[in-house]
Amino acid sequence: SGCAIRNSVITGNRATANEDIGGAVHNTESATIRNTLIARNVSSKTPAGVTCQRGVTLTNCTILDNVCSVHSKYSCGINTYFPNDNHSLTLVNCIVSGNTNAGESSAVGLGNSSYNRLTATTSLVGNLPDGFTADDYTTENVSCDPKVYRTASKYGRLKFGSPAVDAGTNQDWMTDAKDVFGKTRIFNETVDVGADELCETTPPGLMLLLR
Repeated sequence: SGCAIRNSVITGNRATANEDIGGAVHNTESATIRNTLIARNVSSKTPAGVTCQRGVTLTNCTILDNVCSVHSKYSCGINTYFPNDNHSLTLVNCIVSGNTNAGESSAVGLGNSSYNRLTATTSLVGNLPDGFTADDYTTENVSCDPKVYRTASKYGRLKFGSPAVDAGTNQDWMTDAKDVFGKTRIFNETVDVGADELCETTPPGLMLLLR
């Protein structure tokens, strides 16, 4: 059966077996993951972030700094493997950044591209898969630095000036919802991309002098 993950932080896990398992999330059926930070998970030879063998939809997720320590045929951020089925990997309002495979950038992979399809909407995805044409993606996706904190106290949170701020697509579930850190899910009129919502109007350290 499928699985659903909501409002979670999955970090610091380690997978060491040489099997098709995920360091953070591994599922043999379909999955929906929402409002979740998946970060700093490590595997020795298999996908360290998310691995699903059937259709998977990620909404307002941040997939950050997951590491495959030994070079693998799999993508280290999100990997899907559908042997003979026509399922899809769908990203909506997601950040996928800093995931590496033996030191090389490795964001999203499709195990059998002749059957599988990637659709990304209003997402920031580093190192999009090679060999895909513009038709494989919807519009409004950006491959760039998402500008998120990597320091311990603010890890995974958006910085001021991040292209993720107010750049997402609003959905019904966001009404009265919280982000993964317990803050208002929509601070301005448009949701932020990723699991965090920047709910501040003044950059830290900025002093306003009123006369």
